[in-house]
Amino acid sequence: MRAVNTGEMHVAFPNKDQQWKPGESGNPAGKPKGARHISTWIQELMEDDEFEARILDAKQGYVDFKGAPIKAIIMTARHKAVAGDDKAREWLAKYGWRQQLDVTSDGEKLETLVIIRNDDPAK
Repeated sequence: MRAVNTGEMHVAFPNKDQQWKPGESGNPAGKPKGARHISTWIQELMEDDEFEARILDAKQGYVDFKGAPIKAIIMTARHKAVAGDDKAREWLAKYGWRQQLDVTSDGEKLETLVIIRNDDPAK
């Protein structure tokens, strides 16, 4: 291995015989069969219908929940957003609708609920 001192840092390079040859892989066998990426594990766990937890319900307080964790997360965010949590509201808006939401029914405009937060009790 040869080393180069640039003044600010020391960089080491492998010898030519230790470097990868063109077309050669550092993992020639590739990913083992059946190996899954962490995002696959997370997605499967978030959709696990056997998940159980106690979550805060807007009307009933804490309730037992059984179902996909992603549903519990969304329900909790919805509760926080309605209670005035700006981050939860923005998170729901960002991940719930990535594009403008068209609220129509056969061309007829539908009434929609708009939540407006007013921090000033004098208004």
